[in-house]
Amino acid sequence: MSESAAAVGSKSRWPAAPPRPSLPRMLGNETAKSLLVLWAHKATLIPELLVLVVFFLFVQFFIGGGRLVEALYASTLLGFASYALAYVP
Repeated sequence: MSESAAAVGSKSRWPAAPPRPSLPRMLGNETAKSLLVLWAHKATLIPELLVLVVFFLFVQFFIGGGRLVEALYASTLLGFASYALAYVP
């Protein structure tokens, strides 16, 4: 009887917690999935990218006051890249 009581007593009262998902792994999986979907729909991806390039040039023209100012390219490209990444997927 003491063996069965010891066996019951050694078991944990609470089940083990499920493993926590890894944030880098989840982001990597979602990124890979989005890229596969984009690659499967190439016919829409190419026009989207062309529209983004034209829109970037339009924004540059608007910000530059009617001219394309080379000094503004780097700073606005950083902000526009985040918009493009949010828009395309």
